[in-house]
Amino acid sequence: MTYIDELIKDNCPNGVEWKELGEVCEIQRGVRITKKQLLPSGYPVVSGGTGYMGYTDNYNREAETITIAQYGVAGYVNIQKEKFWANDVCFSVYPKDILVNKYLYYVLANKQEYLYSISNRTAVPYSISKDKILKIKIPIPPLKIQEEIVKILDKFTEYVTELTAELTAELTFRQKQYSYFRDKLLSFDDESMGGGEQ
Repeated sequence: MTYIDELIKDNCPNGVEWKELGEVCEIQRGVRITKKQLLPSGYPVVSGGTGYMGYTDNYNREAETITIAQYGVAGYVNIQKEKFWANDVCFSVYPKDILVNKYLYYVLANKQEYLYSISNRTAVPYSISKDKILKIKIPIPPLKIQEEIVKILDKFTEYVTELTAELTAELTFRQKQYSYFRDKLLSFDDESMGGGEQ
């Protein structure tokens, strides 16, 4: 039995309650900003993609806000690390007091494939409705358990990030090493050819 299992057994003897997202969260749509209004730097603009649309000189959302793309990569879940501008095709998710924000993010990120599956794939661009998102059921353990889950998942995320950086650095080094030896082994100059072409 894991530590979390023990906490659940002690704090939720009748099991963990599940609720629809609409009962425990508020979802707000962003405010339109056009490509003409974008700047080279400033606050990032979160829209319907997995990256930023660009930058602007103002923000309408705080850091650590959970976002779900409404159009484009419809259903894509993220948690924004800095203040940002939520465009009109971006939903912002605000949990009520019974949810830890980061816990909710991990739950929604865990449902990423499901969110993709309930989006409208016949429309161009793809879209997902607020109503469908609000009907998603999620587990609501006590706050103490949510906080412990966040601590554990944060540690794993940090570890994976560090490991990825190390592996990327190692791979880059190996690729350079490979290129060096490939060029050395395959560069047949005049001397190694015994005086050049006959």
